[in-house]
Amino acid sequence: MKNKNARKAVEEMTMLLLYLTRFSEKEGGFTTENLSWKGYPFTVLNSFSDQGFISQGKHPSRSKSVWITPEGVVYARKLLEQYGIEERKE
Repeated sequence: MKNKNARKAVEEMTMLLLYLTRFSEKEGGFTTENLSWKGYPFTVLNSFSDQGFISQGKHPSRSKSVWITPEGVVYARKLLEQYGIEERKE
């Protein structure tokens, strides 16, 4: 993307969608929260991973979901406030 404003918008909207579509998963007595599916541009996901907003796991190319880190949750909540979007009720 040549337009930096468009790229920033894509990144912000992707983070919002990752956060708003998050889910929890129970496995072996443990619950992992703040998971989200990886159906977004890999360049954006890789950037979020580099910034510490998400973790793509030990084998990023094989995983279908990402984990939103506490830093990512803070960033997503800031974006929710910035865009006037209410927190999702579970």
